[in-house]
Amino acid sequence: MPAAHGTRNSAIRELPQPQRPWTDHLLEWKIEALGRVLEQLQHICAGPKVRPKSFSLTVAVRHVVAAEADPDSGLGRHLQHMLTGAIAQEITRRTDLLPEFHRRFPAKAVVSPAHLAEYVNSRWWCEVFCEMDQTCCRDLVEAVEGAIASAKQERRQVHSHAAGEMK
Repeated sequence: MPAAHGTRNSAIRELPQPQRPWTDHLLEWKIEALGRVLEQLQHICAGPKVRPKSFSLTVAVRHVVAAEADPDSGLGRHLQHMLTGAIAQEITRRTDLLPEFHRRFPAKAVVSPAHLAEYVNSRWWCEVFCEMDQTCCRDLVEAVEGAIASAKQERRQVHSHAAGEMK
């Protein structure tokens, strides 16, 4: 007659090792891609004090994305938006420029500067930033470098949070 309890003869199974979520890989790609945007700016900008073309940032981002995906595909547009979003986040930290951005917004009479920072498309921020008289290529480089630093800080936070969960 079979025993009513389990036997100890079964092999002890190892628990699966935790794996990084796919978003961590996307964050790594973003950091590397922003570095390539800096390289593109080296080719687009003639020098740090030179005025950029209005499309300098968006062209640099598009070229970086085009190396890995069709920039006009859904994935390509998403990747471009991710990169311009990171750059725009740094641009919006320039509170000295917010009045000028507000002045240049088509619906400035009905939209507050706070609304701009929260809801306006990142591509607009990048293009208008390049169009401003006071912007030079050094400003573009600093915005991208700031985006890289922010993404690296995010990576440190993700890894320290993940390490805390593993304990």
